[in-house]
Amino acid sequence: MLGLGQVIKSLHDYQILGELDIKDARAGSTGQRYAHPSKAPSEITNEGRSVSKETVLSDESHESSKNNQQERIILALLEQPTLERAAAALDMSKATLWRQMQKPEFAAAFREARRDAFSQSLARLQHASNVAVNTLLRVMTDREAPAASRVRAADVVLQANVRGMEVEDIEVRVSELERAAKAAEKRA
Repeated sequence: MLGLGQVIKSLHDYQILGELDIKDARAGSTGQRYAHPSKAPSEITNEGRSVSKETVLSDESHESSKNNQQERIILALLEQPTLERAAAALDMSKATLWRQMQKPEFAAAFREARRDAFSQSLARLQHASNVAVNTLLRVMTDREAPAASRVRAADVVLQANVRGMEVEDIEVRVSELERAAKAAEKRA
């Protein structure tokens, strides 16, 4: 599965028709899929090669087209706050988008993309944590700051310490249980 960054890059580099492109269907398409529909009718450039727009994609390219369409849909769902706006951004009906979302393979890919996006957000928070700790410590030790602010900063620092110690304790217990389970497995 492509990472979110790769999805974004591929979507910006190419716009390939897939099975859900209903604009083409409304225009009376023959059902054939063409490479890069947004380019001029006479020819397009694909990595330096000139290709006629009438060139029908092979089965392999068709599968790639379906994957690109899925990536476009996932990107729209991640970028837009509602299903309606995502459908509008894709220029497809809400019902078509909903049907695509019901497919198990799409649902799995969408979950993975959401997980990747969330992971990137957590990484950004981790980078900001040093600044947050410095701010808390600065407020906590600033004699000019209101007492309520200093007390609140101290409370946040203490609570974060307690949670951190609890997590470390749980990690140690889990490691010990895993070791015991492996030892019991070897004996059996």
